[in-house]
Amino acid sequence: MANGDVHTFDSLECANHKLAMNCEHCQVKIVGHGIEVSGRFYCGTHCARTEEGSLAAELRGTLTAQPA
Repeated sequence: MANGDVHTFDSLECANHKLAMNCEHCQVKIVGHGIEVSGRFYCGTHCARTEEGSLAAELRGTLTAQPA
């Protein structure tokens, strides 16, 4: 941990629940890759574009079809 705290968990799920960040838009836990825009973290491109508008307009998701 960045601040030196030590945690012990009996499962990855418990660790995720305690330590993973929440998406700024939908509040889902971000496990794995998230997206950062202007210091705020999102679970994916949809949430980032919804919250950040023009700052995130150029983001492209890899799991959904994007307009050309």
